[in-house]
Amino acid sequence: MSRFFYAKGYFRKMKSSNLLVGIITLMILAACGDSDNESIGASEETQDSVVSEPSAKKEEIQQPKIEGISPIKLDSLRVRKKFNESAQNFWDAYKDGNFDIYVRHLHPTIIRSLGGTEEFKRRAKAMKAQDPYEYEEVLVGPVDSMSSARNDRGDVTGWYCVMPIRRWVKGAPADQYQLQVLAGQTTDHGKNCVFADITNMPKEKILLLMPDMRFLFRNIK
Repeated sequence: MSRFFYAKGYFRKMKSSNLLVGIITLMILAACGDSDNESIGASEETQDSVVSEPSAKKEEIQQPKIEGISPIKLDSLRVRKKFNESAQNFWDAYKDGNFDIYVRHLHPTIIRSLGGTEEFKRRAKAMKAQDPYEYEEVLVGPVDSMSSARNDRGDVTGWYCVMPIRRWVKGAPADQYQLQVLAGQTTDHGKNCVFADITNMPKEKILLLMPDMRFLFRNIK
């Protein structure tokens, strides 16, 4: 279970994809405290790298189309759609340097750990200015796995997901891309979705940041 992302095929020589992601990941690991060295991913390095999969070309990766929704699945599919839309807004805000929007989609624990909203935005702007990459295409999502969290009475108290971001650097082959993994959380049925980069993060540290991710983990074989 502790290597479920690797089993799902997300991590192959997986490493952080830009400076801002790297500093946020390091901050989360420090904020969550020490744990063992078992990692979700296949590598603990933090250099830039790419994933190369002959079957994972840009034109073959499709975003989900929600249609013909049955009533029993309506709520979960609505939340899944909101996760996808919010993650796209999250990335677009970073790309455009709109950190007022960016921080709205970042997990609040990360913001607090970096000194609050204004201090985080200052650091984020500085990090983005040093990002060396130009991208030909970026594909955000779709949600890979999602689960509700429930209290003792069975009431839904939140939704949690895992989703990839794939980035093709300009000039790189179509089957080689940078891969980042996000964990998503919403406690108001999709009205507000927040994310954290969990690329190569041990499961134990993810659970310290988002304890109710346990509902998702137990459903992933």
